[in-house]
Parts: sequence; structure tokens; C-alpha cells
Amino acid sequence: IFWDGKTPSLGLRVTANGAKSYIFQTELHGKTIRITIGDQRAWSISDAQAEAARLKVKTDQGIDPRQEAADKKAAKQVAETARKAQEAREIVTVGQAWEEYVAARKPLWSELHIRDHEKVMQAGGDARKRSKKLTEPGLLAPLAKIRLVDLTPELVTEWAKNQALIRPTRARLALRLLRAFLNWCGRHSTYKAIVTSNSAQNNDAKESLGKAKVKHDVLQREQLLAWFKAIKQIQNPVISAYLQTLLLTGARREEIA
Repeated sequence: IFWDGKTPSLGLRVTANGAKSYIFQTELHGKTIRITIGDQRAWSISDAQAEAARLKVKTDQGIDPRQEAADKKAAKQVAETARKAQEAREIVTVGQAWEEYVAARKPLWSELHIRDHEKVMQAGGDARKRSKKLTEPGLLAPLAKIRLVDLTPELVTEWAKNQALIRPTRARLALRLLRAFLNWCGRHSTYKAIVTSNSAQNNDAKESLGKAKVKHDVLQREQLLAWFKAIKQIQNPVISAYLQTLLLTGARREEIA
């Protein structure tokens, strides 16, 4: 290290590979501190002297420039986090946050649970593999383009009332998925500033969809013999095997298909 005769606290450090940088060194609270000002190629000697003089004024006042810089950096990070939160508040939609939610939770879910989440929010209009009909929009698709900050209990209740007229059973599942999603948002580093309460956790929406009714259209034990006998007489072996597999496994129709 070579010290500048005009500015005692300013030095030039030369590394083994020949790189040169200006450094500032002084005493603060009884201890020696050293701060790198910058590369010699980026700083003129006059600018380095001026910076060393500025730092010397700070230390003479008992201020540690390193801590001051760290405090400024922390304050900048806090401001940036607040800016991102505000930006998310203004632009992020339910559908966008849902995609992030599914991606984050996928490793913890079964394939069936993942498929439920993807299907319930699908936009629809895609070609089917086994039919000429296009896919239908998912039950939560009407909420996808709504800003997350605008998802109120009133909107969820209105959605529930509409779905109750079409497919209440599936809508009850969709409401449970939506409720879990909003709970996740409430823990998210950015979305927790937006989702301060769970809009899907309201009695009006649940009452609109009603309670699941006990099913009576099921096979009884004494009917199984006749059922299997009839199914095995179906000439199409694929259909026969399909129906028997459904009954024996209890799987969903589309899963077996």
C-alpha cells in the first residue's frame, strides 16, 4: 500500500496480479478501519482525494461510513420491497397468483390434486383428445382476470350463487381450493400485503352452494351379482373392462378413461 502524501488517509493498494484500487484508512473509536474507494482506472486521483476527505469528515464526527452505507442499502431494500408489493397490488390477477401457487405447492401434491387445481382454473376452448368438443372453462375461470386486491367476499358469493345453478357439487370443491389458495396468499411475502382476509371464508358463499346430499343412487351389496353379470355381457370389451375397473377401484371416471 502506497500512501498519498497530500491526503494521509488515502492509499493505493496493489494486488499480486497488478490490480490497483484506492483505499481509505483511519482511526474510529480506537480501532483502525479501512474502506475501498474504487478501482484506480475508474477514479481520478483528485476524485479519490475528495472521497477520502468526505469519509474523514464522517469519521471525525464519530460516524462509521460502512454502517452508514449498510443502513442506506437496507433502507433501499425495504423501499424496493414496498414498491414491488404496491405493484403487485395494482396489477397481479387471481389467475397469475394461482399459477405461482400451484408451481410452489406441486412438489407436495398428488397428481390428482394437481389436476384438480389446473382444471378448475383452465380458460377452456382447447381441443380434447377424445372428442371434437372444446374444453369448458374451469369453475374458477370467471375469477381469473380479477385483480387479487379486488377479490372481495361479495364477488366470491356472487360467483357461488352463479355456480350453484349449474354444478354445485364441483363448486363446493372449487370453493375449498380457493380458500386454501387465499390462505397461502396470506403467508406469501408479497401477497400478504394484498390478501389481509380470506374472501372465500364467508358463510354467504357456503350457504349459496348448500351442503352435500347423501347419495342414494348407489349399488347395494345384493345388486352386485346381477350388475357384474350384465356388465360382462356387454359386447365391447373396453366398455366392460372400464365399468368394472371403476367399480373395483373407486377412481374417477376421467382418471380411468
